[in-house]
Amino acid sequence: MARRWLEARAPFGAFYDRYVAGLRATAPAMTPTAAYNLLLNLAVIDRREAPTVASSPDRPDLPRIGIALGLLSLPGRGALVHQIHSWPVGASGKEQGKTDAEWQASKIPGQVYSLEEAARGSKFWIEPARCEVLTGLHMLIGFQCDDALADRIDAGIRGDLPDPTYGMPCAGCSDYVFDRLRIHAAPPPARWYVPVCGSVRPGPGCGRFPLVIDRRDDSKSRYGMFTPTLLLDSPPDDAWIPMPAAVPTPARMPRRGAGRGRGKP
Repeated sequence: MARRWLEARAPFGAFYDRYVAGLRATAPAMTPTAAYNLLLNLAVIDRREAPTVASSPDRPDLPRIGIALGLLSLPGRGALVHQIHSWPVGASGKEQGKTDAEWQASKIPGQVYSLEEAARGSKFWIEPARCEVLTGLHMLIGFQCDDALADRIDAGIRGDLPDPTYGMPCAGCSDYVFDRLRIHAAPPPARWYVPVCGSVRPGPGCGRFPLVIDRRDDSKSRYGMFTPTLLLDSPPDDAWIPMPAAVPTPARMPRRGAGRGRGKP
């Protein structure tokens, strides 16, 4: 079993979970699912069971990787305004859009047209949305897996794999890419994310991280509350997350308090 440390740095990053009331909020740091996807991407392993099918389930033979997430520096947070294209739900917009000639021919003075008809063949249901973005993302990803997979990830970073890649490694959102991906022999001091439970209280940088994402049935997705420790030379045992995860029901979030008490200030 190999244990290695991947430094991942990006000027911008975003790890979106939900879109609510015109806001796409990002997690405060890279999430376990995003880190797992990044490692699979570097190893050129497609996690989809049927790549040509929308919302394909995960392959049943995905490799097991233990992941620990550390902050090398606390990222900033900003916001941009994007255009969001929504997909019709139910009977809304079920009719096909008309061509320009058909639209003009059917135009009746005073008639109110549907949003799809008024778009005249273009995309409709486009609305502005406020999208959060992390600035100065600088993470340390500890990963432990079998030696062959660890060597494959290392070779993928160097570009030595003969397999064709299926996408550029991105910092969550595909709009943002890394400017540094480097393997370390030993972990530099970092603030490691651990679950909020028992005596562990949420501190600065805490957030709700997705652990299991089911794109076909969101009720089966699982999340957990995590908070960073103080500065530590290596991750504590409870920082390691097995991925892909089968997560128990998370405990109720305790009252707000100070951050984790052990480690260097």
